[in-house]
Amino acid sequence: MLNKLIEKFENKRTLILGFGREGQSSYKLIRNLFPNQMLTIADQNENLNTTILKGDTNINVILGNKCLDTLNDYELILKTPGISLKDLKYSLSNNKLSSQTEIFLELFSKQIIGITGTKGKSTTSSFDFSHYKAIYR
Repeated sequence: MLNKLIEKFENKRTLILGFGREGQSSYKLIRNLFPNQMLTIADQNENLNTTILKGDTNINVILGNKCLDTLNDYELILKTPGISLKDLKYSLSNNKLSSQTEIFLELFSKQIIGITGTKGKSTTSSFDFSHYKAIYR
C-alpha cells in the first residue's frame, strides 16, 4: 500500500483543492510521506485558517476566487467534496483529478463490501458476524 501511495504522489506537482477537514488530512498524509515536496493548497475561502501550514517552506497557498485559475498547472489534484467544478471554464484531464475516496478505493478495492438499497443498511452493516466463522470459511 505504501508503495502505491508513493507512486501516486512522488515528484508530482500536487494541488490540494479545498482545505477543510479532508484537505488538511490529505496535507498531513502527503507531508508525512514527502516532507520536502512542493505542494499547493487552493481554497475559495479567503479567511481560511492556515495555522497547520506554519513553518512549512515548501507550500504555496492560493485563496479566493482565483483558486481555480491554475488547475492545469498540476499533475495531480486532490479535490475535496465541497469544491464544485461545474462552472469551470476549461476542461481538465481526468487522470489528474482524484480524491481521498478514489485513492482509498484504488488501494483497498478487494477488501470493500458495498451495502446499497433503501432500507436496512445500518442494521446490515452493524451485524456482528464473528460467531458465524464456521459458516463463512
